[in-house]
Amino acid sequence: MHADKGAPAERRLYLSAIADHFDPSRDLALGPWCFIGREDAVPDWENLPFIDAFEAPGELAAAVRGCAALLAHRLTLLADLLNRRHGTERSFAFWWTLGARWMNHLISAAWRRWVHVGKFAAAHGDMVLTVPIDEDAETRVWDFADTLAFLKQGLLAERFDFWLWSLCALRQKPPRWTMVPVATDARAEIPIPEPPLRSNAFRRFLRRRLGRLPFTDVPGSSAGAIGFLSIALAILPKHGTATFRAEPRSEPPNSFPPEFLVLIDHLVAATMPRSLSDDFAARDAKAATCRYVPGRLYVNGSATVNDDANFQIAHAIEAGERIVRVQHGSDYGTMAHVNIEASSEYMNDAFLSWGWTEQDGRRGNFVPVPAPGMSSIRDRHRQRNDSIILTGTKMILRNYRVDHAPQPAAVVHYRRDKLAFVSSLDGAVRKNLVYRGYGRGATELEDFGFVRRHAPDVGPCKGDLVSAMLGCRLLVLDHPGTTLNEAMAANVPIVCFWEPAAWRLAPEATPYFEALTDARILFGDGGSAARHVNAVAGDVAQWWRFADVQQARKRWADRFARTSSAWWWDWFKVLSKI
Repeated sequence: MHADKGAPAERRLYLSAIADHFDPSRDLALGPWCFIGREDAVPDWENLPFIDAFEAPGELAAAVRGCAALLAHRLTLLADLLNRRHGTERSFAFWWTLGARWMNHLISAAWRRWVHVGKFAAAHGDMVLTVPIDEDAETRVWDFADTLAFLKQGLLAERFDFWLWSLCALRQKPPRWTMVPVATDARAEIPIPEPPLRSNAFRRFLRRRLGRLPFTDVPGSSAGAIGFLSIALAILPKHGTATFRAEPRSEPPNSFPPEFLVLIDHLVAATMPRSLSDDFAARDAKAATCRYVPGRLYVNGSATVNDDANFQIAHAIEAGERIVRVQHGSDYGTMAHVNIEASSEYMNDAFLSWGWTEQDGRRGNFVPVPAPGMSSIRDRHRQRNDSIILTGTKMILRNYRVDHAPQPAAVVHYRRDKLAFVSSLDGAVRKNLVYRGYGRGATELEDFGFVRRHAPDVGPCKGDLVSAMLGCRLLVLDHPGTTLNEAMAANVPIVCFWEPAAWRLAPEATPYFEALTDARILFGDGGSAARHVNAVAGDVAQWWRFADVQQARKRWADRFARTSSAWWWDWFKVLSKI
């Protein structure tokens, strides 16, 4: 990405991507993200001494609280700014709905980088370093169509990453560091793979003919269920006043230095998506053509990066509809520090969970219901082959948020722990092992290729993962993702392992994970998990039927993966009481 040619004599610090002539005996890399796409250039780069932004006890929790407070302040300013810009008088809730996801990511990404640079400077500020920075850092303005473009073409892109690190380094430069402006490569970023669309012709026909439905984008729901619940919501009594839990905040929190708050001003102006600026009028007019009914429930499970859906939700709020959000993945109920979920989805009238009723002390009206998708696979596991499926998750280094997920240095250890698991398996067990890498989006470190290079006898798990795990001998997870919910609901024999400190659990969920540990379903490292797999591999089914194992599974599933053979009827009864 940098125009950085020739092998320099001076010692360099690379903020984003290393140059081809990077020498680990002389140069420094700010973090593991510097090696994305360049892992082969520096053998053994994983053993470099990386730091993370939030390492001491309490640092991460304090950062999460601060970012949440700053988000409320910045969205208060944004509402006023955009009302004046567009000549409107929309509510705080309207602008929060449109801007929360973008602003949350922006604040989180900036603060993580700010803290990281500050810690790195404190440790290496006495060194004479040359630091390549973006030559247009102070003047660059980005053109993002919407929130999704900001995430994918911004936070996940190398050029944007270099720009943001440059701004943080410029403002915290120790005297012995020399900033060297360099041109950046304007080539198009590599497209990020998208998960396949899950729709069918009948659903698309309903949307075209019926327009905006009051029940929409709920994962796992059939066309029949969508039709039934949409009709039910249309005829249920319209009552009550819409609730919005976020409140304006006139002053910023005092946990941020003034220089950082000035930087946020700069970043907001430089990255605001067109959906909030130049394209607002067109998107707003399109959403206004939909019919909204005061007092009616609007049940929506759209991803909050979908700005077309956000415009409809924002208009529904203005019209007095009562918004019900829906769980559509993992992290909900189980993880701590959920600023993204709390700010984007917990603020409205109700949030339908897969069984839990509280999370990390967050405000919200959490209503437990069966999970539609998992209800269809309830107790469906029937072993059809001897495969042992090891399943990984995305490895994100650039867009690490200030939340519960592993920080960048921990991601390096996460990947290495896979090899500890594989290498600790007995030969007779390992011959049945297949690996399923993350396939639903971007992952920034090499995944299956890394495993295959170190363990060439491990093959890939192809096709639909749910279908594969319903017939496998054993499922092995190295992370607490949605597949864990699905496996628990389907009664798939499963062994899990991850470093406890890398994934921050919500206190309300901790006893349920501790029960998995006591039942020897969950382990703290790959080697321990592999030794257990070796012990039970001869008769996995017998181990999985043990009373303590099934009790821990059922307790966990009832709390975080609830199912019902007639989930749509359970939902109707719940919705009729909201």
